[in-house]
Amino acid sequence: MPVGLLRERIDVVERTPLLGTGELTEDARRIVADFASYTEVTPTGAGLHILCRGALPGGASGTRRGNSEAYSSGRFFTVTGAALPDLPDEIVDAQP
Repeated sequence: MPVGLLRERIDVVERTPLLGTGELTEDARRIVADFASYTEVTPTGAGLHILCRGALPGGASGTRRGNSEAYSSGRFFTVTGAALPDLPDEIVDAQP
């Protein structure tokens, strides 16, 4: 995890579900690959946090679609440090 994380504006995509076996679902694999940013297992072990930089459509502070949520402000979450292997250990821009 990058030093100075809390000094940056970070957006979080949360609750991309895992299967009961701990393996990523096909949708989760696709979403993680699309973001290609620091990704960790949530405290419950049932989902993921994808940390990235970007802006939500229409300047929204949060949105929910199916089993996924995205927030840019107004939320707190626990950083676990349980990073997924073979992914960047840095937080990247999610938009061009």
